[in-house]
Amino acid sequence: MSALPVRKPATVVRWHARRDGRPSLLVSESVQPWSPAGPDAALPAAPAPVPETPPAAWTPELVRARLAEAMQVLRKLPDDAGSRPSTQLVRWPEVIHDLAEAYGYGEARARLRPTPAEIGRLDETLPWLFLIADGQQRLAVIGVAMGLNLRVIGRTFGCSHETVRQRERAGIAALVRALSPPP
Repeated sequence: MSALPVRKPATVVRWHARRDGRPSLLVSESVQPWSPAGPDAALPAAPAPVPETPPAAWTPELVRARLAEAMQVLRKLPDDAGSRPSTQLVRWPEVIHDLAEAYGYGEARARLRPTPAEIGRLDETLPWLFLIADGQQRLAVIGVAMGLNLRVIGRTFGCSHETVRQRERAGIAALVRALSPPP
């Protein structure tokens, strides 16, 4: 009996982008998780495992792995009305419009929750993005860490995938310099 291929779920990505870097346009695309293929491969196929404790010297592979883990943890966090402070004084339960919905016959959704250690590393990793001075490099690093295809990122910013690759590498290099202790 042959095993069926497991298809990873698509992620809907929404971000504001304009060619000069200032926010103006909301771009929403359904993308599959990143996997290296052909000329678009910017990262190694198997990222380095994320260390529990910070290493003595940061490498680009470790920084990329930490950022990729942070983006995965962000996806795992709940993003519903109950996860944010309410803007209303009273919150009524949702109205049930169908008898099947009342008894839980709808589609079941299982959601993995991040562990406290993952959230701790996320809290440590997110401020790193502000160590990248150039906004275009920062967005390229975020897009690659989210698993977006380089061509999708390039199309969003109106540049080639090679430009995105160069910006991502420059942003990662800036992070490695900022995170590594001075000699």
